[in-house]
Amino acid sequence: MNGCNQEEQKYKLMTIIVLLCAISSAARFVIDSTLPSLPAISQAFGVSGNQVQLTLSAYMLGFGLSQLIYGPLSDRWGRKSVLIGGCLLFLFANTAMIFTHSFTLLLLFRLLAGVGMGACGVLNRAIASDCFSGAAFSKAWSYTTTTLVAVLALAPLLGSVVQEWVGWHANYLMATLYVTLILSMIIFKLPETNVTHRLSHLSLSKVFKDYRTIFTTPSFIASSICYSLAFAGLIAYFQVSSLLLMNVFHLSAIQYGASSLVIAVCYFVGGFAVTQLVNTVGTKNLLLAGILILITSGLIMWIWGHFFTPSICSLLLPVSIFVIGARVIIPNALSHAFNNLRHLGGSTSAILGCLQMTSAALISYILAGRDYSSTSALAITFIGIGVVSLVTFYSDQLRITSNKVLIKIARTFVALTCFFVSIAI
Repeated sequence: MNGCNQEEQKYKLMTIIVLLCAISSAARFVIDSTLPSLPAISQAFGVSGNQVQLTLSAYMLGFGLSQLIYGPLSDRWGRKSVLIGGCLLFLFANTAMIFTHSFTLLLLFRLLAGVGMGACGVLNRAIASDCFSGAAFSKAWSYTTTTLVAVLALAPLLGSVVQEWVGWHANYLMATLYVTLILSMIIFKLPETNVTHRLSHLSLSKVFKDYRTIFTTPSFIASSICYSLAFAGLIAYFQVSSLLLMNVFHLSAIQYGASSLVIAVCYFVGGFAVTQLVNTVGTKNLLLAGILILITSGLIMWIWGHFFTPSICSLLLPVSIFVIGARVIIPNALSHAFNNLRHLGGSTSAILGCLQMTSAALISYILAGRDYSSTSALAITFIGIGVVSLVTFYSDQLRITSNKVLIKIARTFVALTCFFVSIAI
């Protein structure tokens, strides 16, 4: 009898893991699968390449800000019902985009789609924390990371095939069908996981008190800045990649989709490096190494673009280096961000998700006003992200350590990168 109960429990947990992978993949899929359609949307609505980038900015803004709301709501009314509501809002907005003929309405519906998908962005972590802890949590979450790498590789490729054969409307329809499938899985297979800690009432004063505690924790501020900027750099590349590779370097939609495989491989390489080095090198040293890699990638891209003939390699090679650095930064910054805030895990996750996506939206908006016909704007973005991260890391280390070697390294790189940025500008 006990054996049957254990098997049943194992099956339930595996079902939760599968659902976590599906929920986590949704937000990534609806972005990556539509990237090959940006040039076509620009032509269809008669807007510039810079203006069409605002569709990504609007989505990120809605996705980020909504996470502050979904966390407390799910603590009161449960994960499942709030998750269903968010998915329904996304389906409404994403379907409306297929039929709109106004670019302004397209931006509005893209914003609402981001608000809806924000539920998946924050509640996947909350569901995981409800069902798993310790090593079991790490193991379960590793499956979602693997899923995201697969989506990163396959979604742009699939989107490019759909764009080549059918058009941009079909890519948004595909995203709608994908989320509809995941919503069906949530409705019929996901149990309510917030059973023991459900709040009897929603106290706004407690929510604001928890948020204030988090925002006044220095280690969280420093780590979340590094984490958010590394992610924003990835979004910056995805935003301009289709315009650069298809409009400037004249790749076809399918060739552009195939280029995403390079990014996925580098993302995997960065993750593998973390697992192999974290125990010997340490999370702080890996975090510093990742930041220096970001700066290096931007400098290589800027120098290559200004002194040598621009090519696909002059874009993809530095971006590949940046992706490895970002992949090294993200898990180590996350680890430090949650230090001293484990008791506020849900609220910490919501704020971290909000900062992550709003930072991406801000970088996206700034980049949308720049000339995308060369790699200069992206190179300066990478350098700037690295410099701000390094200054943040350097400031935090001054607060907690007297490691003179570490401080000298940071000062040297701050000076060098500020010099190169001043030349570039």
